[in-house]
Amino acid sequence: MNEEIIERGRIAKSIAENTEFKKLLEEIKMDLFYQFSQTGVMDDEKKEELHLTMAGLNLMIKRINTYIGLAKFEQHKPTSTE
Repeated sequence: MNEEIIERGRIAKSIAENTEFKKLLEEIKMDLFYQFSQTGVMDDEKKEELHLTMAGLNLMIKRINTYIGLAKFEQHKPTSTE
């Protein structure tokens, strides 16, 4: 087993399950949506900036979930008998 992968997954799970972290993510998403709703129809630059910010946030969440999944896989993969 790769202990580094397992430890990274354990930390990622701890972050993902943290109530304050979840609240923070929701507040950021709500703020981004509010900013988007206040953006002018023709303000492509601002809309693109908000889109990229949301994409970055989603990438971070996806990466946390990937670390959790890799750790689960690592813990349950068969050990070599060589």
